Amino acid sequence: MTLDLGTSGARQRVADLMIKLWTTSVVIRRRQARMNSRLRVVRPDLSGALRGATRLDRSLYDLLREDPRARGILQQHMPAIAVTHARLRRVSQQWTDLKRDLEAEFGERAVADLIDSVAEETKQAALLVQLRGPRQRELRMGRPTRRLTRLAGWVAGPQHSHLSGAWLADLAGDPDSGLTLTGRGRLALAAGFVVAALRLRLRDATRRLWCPVDWLIATDSRVHTAITMLVGTLAIYIRITGGLAELLGNGIQTCAVAGASLYALSRWLRRIRGIELASRPPGEQE
Repeated sequence: MTLDLGTSGARQRVADLMIKLWTTSVVIRRRQARMNSRLRVVRPDLSGALRGATRLDRSLYDLLREDPRARGILQQHMPAIAVTHARLRRVSQQWTDLKRDLEAEFGERAVADLIDSVAEETKQAALLVQLRGPRQRELRMGRPTRRLTRLAGWVAGPQHSHLSGAWLADLAGDPDSGLTLTGRGRLALAAGFVVAALRLRLRDATRRLWCPVDWLIATDSRVHTAITMLVGTLAIYIRITGGLAELLGNGIQTCAVAGASLYALSRWLRRIRGIELASRPPGEQE
């Protein structure tokens, strides 16, 4: 039987319980993480067991209670955590009952399709419930920052496609180490990624323009041939416009200065372009 979402109200009931489940789970994780961080300060020897723990097992709990400082932290945080766990159990039971009733009325496949259709939107709603005030604004700012970062990856081009994932990871930061950015900070960082992508694309474009120059200055024979042709062209021009007397007078000096300047330019271009001449094999040396 097809599930009629409009008349049954099942979609709203499923969405409401999903939000309660996710928000309660988030509260438990945050309270547990806050308590664990304080416990790691007073008991650094148990830092490995406490890091990332979502629930204290009995042996670890008994070990912590032997320390007066750790026992005070437990007494301060555990009641709130226990209340939240009880709330989660109640909501989980409500979820189980609702799912069983819907499956009995509409079938397992229809209910599974319903849950999949509302899962993503209710997850976002649950996050918005938990992140109020400035943190909620940061969450809303996350979408434009991700779009800017993806735009930067597209602008950078296929040669730098790996940067898109790295930039998205930089936006996320490292929450475990306390390295996170505010919403405005992420937006500024994403704008910087776009600027960097534009510079990369410009560098790739100018690199193609440098290819003929790099090929010319890669060997001495090409440089000498180009200088000879340019100086010879200059000498012919002086001969045509000024005559033989002009060529033998000032023309020789002009051609010598031009040749020396072109040779110095080729050496300078090699240095800034990072081009080194390959050494010739011993058998080919004159």
